[in-house]
Amino acid sequence: MSLEEIIALWEKEKELYESFTERVQALLDEVICDQGIMVRILARTKDDASLIKKLYKKRNVSLEFYSEISDKSAARVICRFKDDTQIVEKCISETFLVLKKEDKIHNLDFDRQGYKSIHFDVRLKEENTPPDMYKKLGNLVGEIQVRTNCEDTWAEIYHDLGYKPSNSVSKEINRQFYCLSGLLEVADNCFSDLNNKIKQSVQLNEDFALRTLETNYIKLIRKEYDPEFSLYNLGILLPLLNFSSPQQFEREINLFISKNKEKICQIFEERSKTTYVPYLTQPELFLIFYLIENNPHILCEEWEKKGLLINDLEGLFYWWGRSLQDYLLE
Repeated sequence: MSLEEIIALWEKEKELYESFTERVQALLDEVICDQGIMVRILARTKDDASLIKKLYKKRNVSLEFYSEISDKSAARVICRFKDDTQIVEKCISETFLVLKKEDKIHNLDFDRQGYKSIHFDVRLKEENTPPDMYKKLGNLVGEIQVRTNCEDTWAEIYHDLGYKPSNSVSKEINRQFYCLSGLLEVADNCFSDLNNKIKQSVQLNEDFALRTLETNYIKLIRKEYDPEFSLYNLGILLPLLNFSSPQQFEREINLFISKNKEKICQIFEERSKTTYVPYLTQPELFLIFYLIENNPHILCEEWEKKGLLINDLEGLFYWWGRSLQDYLLE
């Protein structure tokens, strides 16, 4: 089969792969958000130039090799912490038909550094794909990569500067690359360790509270937020609570959110598109609603003391079904 014929075949199939990529990205976003963890999902369909270059690099312009290319559609899930990668791997295994899994992390010997990522070759599952879509896309194969921020940083740099052995890179340069990989692996472990220590904190502070609120926010709201703004607001809101431990905070807030899930989601859907109140797209929204429900007087008092916009609070009270005027200080 000639190169021209393969290119013509790709032109016919590319639109299908673009639809496949969109479906894979949508499924990943849905099932990972359901776990309450924050990740970055990047997805793309291979462009014409990349496909042709791959054929050239492999010196194999054939229909057989073209058919075996598994990354015509590819997605990358980039996690903050190593523990999160295990959750994502489980989501992928349950959501897609996994044809192949390649572990480029644990396959490395203990004394080696290198490219670190988990690769899956997947197809869509019939049971979670609309029938018409499955009929068109069910036989397509795509690749999903899973790695941490640190692993992604190293892979991107090394790929650009010296990824292929055919590059004439000196041993000294390679040694420095491997040292960098080791440093990033240590950083990865440190980030995971710090995150676990925050989760196990014996003191209720802004970091612990944000972890608890963020998990629910990702599950319900599924929007990006400003962590710095959250920490500032939590510094104001947390002293208004009367919890004896982080565990009590976690238990009570999770119970409140669970009981009021539909109401909170409805408020977000109706109000976030029609008005700009920054708290509507922040995890601390749950805490504000909790205080409106359980301690509105002290919330109003502190809101005024801190000089925060009273119109924002008035809107939040109104959407929760309360009147701010009933609680304002004279």
